[in-house]
Amino acid sequence: GADEATAYKTRLTKGSSSYLVDFPKTYGSEPVLSLSLENNKDGGVIIPFMISGVTTQQYGINFGSIIPNDNYYLHTTARVEGTSSFHQTTTQSFFTDLSAGSSKYFIEFSEPFLVPPIVSCAVETQSSVRIPHLVSGISSSGYNIQFNSNIPAGYKIHTHAVR
Repeated sequence: GADEATAYKTRLTKGSSSYLVDFPKTYGSEPVLSLSLENNKDGGVIIPFMISGVTTQQYGINFGSIIPNDNYYLHTTARVEGTSSFHQTTTQSFFTDLSAGSSKYFIEFSEPFLVPPIVSCAVETQSSVRIPHLVSGISSSGYNIQFNSNIPAGYKIHTHAVR
């Protein structure tokens, strides 16, 4: 419970499709991650990604293709699992293991919000298969995550919901 959240930016060097990213601190348990990929030049290629191997010190990120240039940055927010409230803002951070064989899942919040929250999520898997996904239907009780095809075993969702 004493682990503070961290947010930081990592430059990705061109020429690889997999990277290990160190946390700026060691967590007491595996943190829930939220990620955004930035290209600081207009017109950059959109590259799908999923995370893997989350530990208390680092995580892996695997892209659908090689990073083509040095204009890509990864924005990471890492926070311990749980619910917190500060100045009437509630944050829920949690993991959800997905069962294999479906393309659509409802991710339920541990406690309902009064109004639909802002949701960000990351998909974690050890699989080399990266299936594109999107979030929809955000309500006060949860949200849907839709994949392009049925997923195999071993997929986990990291969720940050804030309101």
